[in-house]
Amino acid sequence: MAWFSKKSKPTLNKIKNEILKQAVINEGETPITVNGKLCSAIGVFTKDLSLVDSFVNRTLDSF
Repeated sequence: MAWFSKKSKPTLNKIKNEILKQAVINEGETPITVNGKLCSAIGVFTKDLSLVDSFVNRTLDSF
């Protein structure tokens, strides 16, 4: 699925930049297991947008 990740990157970056301009009404993090590795699914929600993304390493950038 590397092709999907590459193709969707510009769209995800647009959504992330729009979220940074809006007031966040909720944020949540859930631990998930992917191929036996512990990862995090982090969701950020505004009045108009919702984004859930997964991260291998839980860092400040992931928020």
